[in-house]
Amino acid sequence: MPRLVDTSIRLLSQEPLAGRMPTADLLRLAEVLDGAGYACLEVSGGGVFDSAVRRGVESPWERIRALRARTKTPLGLALRGRFLVGSRPVGTDFVRRFVASAAENGIDVFRLHDPLNDVSNLREAGEAIVDAGGEFHAGLVYSPGRSGWRSAAVSSSARTPSAGTSSAASSLPPPRTASTSSVCTTR
Repeated sequence: MPRLVDTSIRLLSQEPLAGRMPTADLLRLAEVLDGAGYACLEVSGGGVFDSAVRRGVESPWERIRALRARTKTPLGLALRGRFLVGSRPVGTDFVRRFVASAAENGIDVFRLHDPLNDVSNLREAGEAIVDAGGEFHAGLVYSPGRSGWRSAAVSSSARTPSAGTSSAASSLPPPRTASTSSVCTTR
């Protein structure tokens, strides 16, 4: 049975909620969630970095380090493949340095997806994560709006192991030891 990943801290740290909950309260929340038995606490991602830079109040790396100091549960980071936490693809060297920094600052698990479901865009980040000693799960972004979406999703899912992923899923990752690909429909 899959273990759950909590995303509360990430969601509370990005727009439109960014800044509404003081960091001290987020740290107390992390301590409570730490005892709940989650597989991972996803604490950061693109929206968190964007909000931190726009608001200029605190470093997202400092927040990750503070969360790491108060929790034992693995911490997670959502990455958009080669896009990392931004809206434009970046070069291989930048991907490697960013992932290494994330791992050094306390990130254990990386959740990767590519906005266009181009599995090749996951490869560089996946290799950087493995080199940094991290774990990652690849996800697909899909919508049942167009015909043929299911076969395209299944095809992309079948290619995710080539990116070095420890699992691939459409939503929640399978258990941390799994090596599977899955695509499911939600309504």
